[in-house]
Amino acid sequence: VLPALSLAAWASVSASSNDDHFGPDGVCSDSYPTLVLSEPFQALHRPPQVVPGHDGVTKVQIVYNVVDYEGPSYNTILRAYNGIAPGPTLHVQPGGALEIELINCLTLPLGFHGEEAHNRFHIPNSTNLHTHGPHVSGESPGDNVFLNIGPQESVLYRYKFDENHMPGTFWYHPHLHGSSALQVGQGAAG
Repeated sequence: VLPALSLAAWASVSASSNDDHFGPDGVCSDSYPTLVLSEPFQALHRPPQVVPGHDGVTKVQIVYNVVDYEGPSYNTILRAYNGIAPGPTLHVQPGGALEIELINCLTLPLGFHGEEAHNRFHIPNSTNLHTHGPHVSGESPGDNVFLNIGPQESVLYRYKFDENHMPGTFWYHPHLHGSSALQVGQGAAG
């Protein structure tokens, strides 16, 4: 059972551009992983299970990047977390905490932007992280769908869970206005 992401106690978000993540030796390399589901009716892969450490904190690095998909009837490019679809399953215990380092490995172009771009398709390679199911604040430093993590940037999310938080099965996905339909529709969810 997965407790909900609860920001009732606290949450923080900090942006950075960590050069260790980018370039040939970082998690964002020039080659992309391949997701092979080439047999008809083949089951999806079971995503990795991320569990709390001895300190009660669930720590995960989520790498947002493109993935080469090889399917039974066509091949295409997906956008995914950690090279898989769906992304990792995150387990959090009541009273524990969750730390997610979201790394955007995509590169320029930024796409259409400006005053008229808010609810139109734009900035396809910028992203953020949004949760469904948890009772969380929609304002910074909480579950802010207006946060823009540009190409080659990373953000550290920190969530503290209440002792009495309701358990459940929830999900997370990108929700940057103007690019969320593209990103979720191409497989970025967990």
